[in-house]
Amino acid sequence: MKFDLATMNTFIPSDFELVREQGETDRLQLSNAVVRAIDTPKGWQVNAEYRGEFGGLFPVQCRYTPDNGENYTVCLCSPGEVSLVWLCIVIDGNGHLAQVVHQSDTLEPERVSQLLAQVSALHDLHSPAERVVTLLKQEVAV
Repeated sequence: MKFDLATMNTFIPSDFELVREQGETDRLQLSNAVVRAIDTPKGWQVNAEYRGEFGGLFPVQCRYTPDNGENYTVCLCSPGEVSLVWLCIVIDGNGHLAQVVHQSDTLEPERVSQLLAQVSALHDLHSPAERVVTLLKQEVAV
């Protein structure tokens, strides 16, 4: 199955779960489509779950981390059983802090890319995860 932004943005949560149930190949293709849609900041890497490496809570979970240390991670998570919306979650390097910093009904590549760029800039300034969350949560519409 081929996935693109237009198709993914017509999916309801159960559609994402159906892709997950179809197996690793389809799940990987879906995750790769999400990765292609988002601009990863220079000096950062992205890893997409397709087997359950990150706990398997979301049909799509992409983890963005800086190359020079995991002070924090930004997780982009799809709708599914756990959440009815797309989520961006900041998790600190110790796993003690996990906060939603963005949510939306559809995948918003421009907004997610902008958020990642903001986190990257704050990381370059050695801002702790708590400060990053505080600054970004000011923009979250809940």
